[in-house]
Amino acid sequence: MIIEPKPRRRERGFAGAPRADSFARLVRYIVGGRGSERCTWFSSGNIGVCDGPDDIEHAIASVQAVQDLNTRAKQSKTYHLVISFDPQDRHLNRHELDRVISMAIDAIGFSGHQYIAVRHSDQEHEHVHVAINKIHPRTLRIHSPWQDKPALMAVADRLERELGLKRVETRWKKEKELGRRSRDYESHQGLVSFERWAKHTVSPAIDLDATESWHALHERLAHYGVRLVLRGNGFAVVDAERPNLGVKASSLGREWSKDRLSARFGAFVPGPSAPEVIETRITRYEPQPLTQTNGNGLWQEYQRALEHARFVRRRAAHSAGHPIVRFAVPKSGYALRHAMVRALPVSKRDQLHLHRLVELERRARRSRRPRKELRADRGLKDGPHPGSWRDFLSARAFEG
Repeated sequence: MIIEPKPRRRERGFAGAPRADSFARLVRYIVGGRGSERCTWFSSGNIGVCDGPDDIEHAIASVQAVQDLNTRAKQSKTYHLVISFDPQDRHLNRHELDRVISMAIDAIGFSGHQYIAVRHSDQEHEHVHVAINKIHPRTLRIHSPWQDKPALMAVADRLERELGLKRVETRWKKEKELGRRSRDYESHQGLVSFERWAKHTVSPAIDLDATESWHALHERLAHYGVRLVLRGNGFAVVDAERPNLGVKASSLGREWSKDRLSARFGAFVPGPSAPEVIETRITRYEPQPLTQTNGNGLWQEYQRALEHARFVRRRAAHSAGHPIVRFAVPKSGYALRHAMVRALPVSKRDQLHLHRLVELERRARRSRRPRKELRADRGLKDGPHPGSWRDFLSARAFEG
């Protein structure tokens, strides 16, 4: 289901000619037309006697009288709303359609306004047009909804779950589901991000209502190889072995926010250390492809290609006198310093400044290396690496 406002077309006319009424033109358009499938359901609200398409002229006159009483509004006084259903969805009955219309209208602040709703079944997918009078019939004030698209999309997401309709992926739903870094990772790599894994694996498996204390929560999180730590002004769920993998705890659900967890368990009590979690974990996060490969072994082949690339790189790195061996200790030292910065109880802005200082020092040290060694280090990276999972699939598809 997609609920969205339809942008108003610019009304054209001759110079000096009166502007045509948009509500009357819109209603005549959505009700008129040929064929029995043009108008298969009709509804109205706060207009009076308007039981069907035969009463539209009376409804138009009633709305026009309300709009004429407001002489101060200079913008359009009509709001056009379109509700589209997936072609595979079932046909909703009259009561379900009334609920959809009322929830969509209330979500954008048009409760009590006059409207006419018509369902069209002449296309592959059914859709409903809703013409709304933006002038309130009692207060005579115009209402222009702010941030109407996110509110309508939230209503559509709720109605899809309640009515059992097919979920339609939209850009807003994708942005709400994952953070920017996780979306970028999945888009470029084609692999399941740590945030998606934590939402679909860790969060459903832990019942906070049945958890008695911080110790019990830390123990259940340790089964999945993750820890709950303080980060900035909130909590974060991080991988015990790879601390660079982490996600805000509130991303797992509202009940995982710092305020709600503190209200449930009291003052925060730190959990076991990372080595202890690694020893007691039962499973952990492993990158997996977003799309299944139908059992043809492409993912296993990709893993073997990655392991071969790592073996070739390690063998070349341990060759006599290669610069990557001599500079291995400083590189690990910088990684440790970045980890120490992430563990500091400071704000995210201060952590960002410290990370930048460490990175500037690393680049300054690297820039002092001879050009001959830098060229050799760059040449080491040119090996049999298969690239990302998406690149690997694209190459295999090109090969047939």
